[in-house]
Amino acid sequence: MATIKAGMTMKKQTGFTLVELMIVVAIIGVLTAVGMVSYETFVSKAERDRGCVMVLPEMARDLEIHKQAYGVYTTDFAQLNRVTKSSKEWAATPADSSIHATLSIAAGSSGSINTSFTISCTPTKVDAAGFDGSGCGVLTYDNFGRKNGTADTANGKTVESCWR
Repeated sequence: MATIKAGMTMKKQTGFTLVELMIVVAIIGVLTAVGMVSYETFVSKAERDRGCVMVLPEMARDLEIHKQAYGVYTTDFAQLNRVTKSSKEWAATPADSSIHATLSIAAGSSGSINTSFTISCTPTKVDAAGFDGSGCGVLTYDNFGRKNGTADTANGKTVESCWR
């Protein structure tokens, strides 16, 4: 048995135990997992905004310019590109490879004259990092500046989380 001689004192050991360190590592892991999900949601929303929300008003402006020049709205991207005021080339699938969406133009007619339009934008991106815009359905924009969106509620998406 160990004996303590006169004048010697026992020093208390300081530091962390293995259990305490494992608890800290577990807490950091949970916080990291929550942060990654929030970050992925933020990036997906930013890509949808860049691909659809910001593009549709620009296209609508160019459609209005086309109507002023030719008296009707067009559904043809080549005709729209003749009057565009932006540096963009309009196409059903944008040439900018960082925009992952499909665009379409539908015109409402009065007789043979296109008197209104609705632009539709459908996000299509699903990449290796798991950022997914495809569950958000379609965002539409009309000649009155009204936005309307749809979402795939079966996959947990809502119109508010996708387009508002």
